[in-house]
Amino acid sequence: MPRLRIGMSHSLLPLILSSLFITTCAIPRVPDPIGFDINVNFQTPTETHLQDGFPNINLPFTTPEIPTVPVPQVDIPNILQTIPQPPQDPSISNTDDLHTVAKEFLDLHNFARRHARLPPYIWNVTLEDYARQYANKRAEGGDCKTLVHSMGPYGENLFWGRGSSWKPRDAVRKWIKEHRYYDSNANECKYGKVCGHYTQVVWRDSIRLGCAVAICPNNDTFTVCSYDPPGNYLGEKPAIHYDH
Repeated sequence: MPRLRIGMSHSLLPLILSSLFITTCAIPRVPDPIGFDINVNFQTPTETHLQDGFPNINLPFTTPEIPTVPVPQVDIPNILQTIPQPPQDPSISNTDDLHTVAKEFLDLHNFARRHARLPPYIWNVTLEDYARQYANKRAEGGDCKTLVHSMGPYGENLFWGRGSSWKPRDAVRKWIKEHRYYDSNANECKYGKVCGHYTQVVWRDSIRLGCAVAICPNNDTFTVCSYDPPGNYLGEKPAIHYDH
């Protein structure tokens, strides 16, 4: 039985999950990654602009009390309340050798995975190169605002922000923020919400990560993260390992 991956296309055809507009493709094992898009149209970010633009994100210097939100198999605190320190897990101690941008992407991804009690991502140069090539291709073509996936062999999250001051943590925070919209009991997004970026971040069987950022001709920011193996298979839960 072929595995189907859940994604979002610009045709916005509703299928199966009531809270997502999705398209699917049916091929054995390794599908075309459809992934999910983020299109953010806010001002050049400062901490104030970021908080205004994303009212549910709690920055490190704010401490509102927010209820615990369920995620696959565990209850976690609001994982966006603080920016994590570099992880101490010895299995990813090689982050000390990574450049700053890669480290910021990896640390925040693994912060979310630790809270979901999942194994950490390992940074992968091949995925980083793939993400960079696609980000640069979009930037060179001057078409950053239209979020179209690369259709390569990996899972993929995209982020676009107006202005050049967006950081890796801004994109990853936005994806992780979707945890509040994921209903782990029903294994779907809450009605009218998007949660597929988050489920890819915490997809157990995705173990390798590579990301890149490109600045577009109009000075906007385009961010790509690639995941291997890809996640977001229809009917499968993010926190469960599947033998295929």
